[in-house]
Amino acid sequence: MDSKLRIARGQLLQSPQTLGTTVFLILRDLWGDEALDWDPITLAMEFKEVFREEPAAPVLDRLSAVAVVMTGDVFFHQVGAFWNVANTLASGAPSFSVMDPVTVPEASWAVLEVAILRDMLPFGTNVRRFLRAVLREEGYDEDEYPDILDLVLDATEVPSDDEILSAGRVDAAATNIDRVVQYTSETTDMLVAQCDKAGLTPALQRLMGEHD
Repeated sequence: MDSKLRIARGQLLQSPQTLGTTVFLILRDLWGDEALDWDPITLAMEFKEVFREEPAAPVLDRLSAVAVVMTGDVFFHQVGAFWNVANTLASGAPSFSVMDPVTVPEASWAVLEVAILRDMLPFGTNVRRFLRAVLREEGYDEDEYPDILDLVLDATEVPSDDEILSAGRVDAAATNIDRVVQYTSETTDMLVAQCDKAGLTPALQRLMGEHD
């Protein structure tokens, strides 16, 4: 790794805004997917060995959430796992607290980022019930669900990654942009920019191509 790339990636690892997929791609480039099984203390030490600084705490927390997503299917079947992953991918702060409920934009981004990382699975009954409760709490009627969550709430068919990614992007012709789509679109743009800075654009494209 040349010094310019090392500095850029080190800066990203120090930023609490760096997204889970970006951190995962840095880890994958250095040590491969097997490093997802390393405990957080080991990861922090290994990153420090390479970049001379430990990553920011939210960065390690987001990477832990990515590990949950990539090494099992609890995100799709357990409410606690979905809640924790969605909170962490969005804010970098894991929480099961009722004082930090999952919001509709956070849940939507979690679904979109998981679609980038891996093949989607059908969501279990309890998680779908939880998502409907979150939507109801924020005032959504069933015919007003954001497209990205409407797709995964259909128990009869698993949406494709492309369908989910398209649902999370702003339509260039739209005049009244939904706040959820605005959030997921801006966060996707942030991911693309981070990967470009880290020299990981080809790695992001390969990752998405592994399960399209």
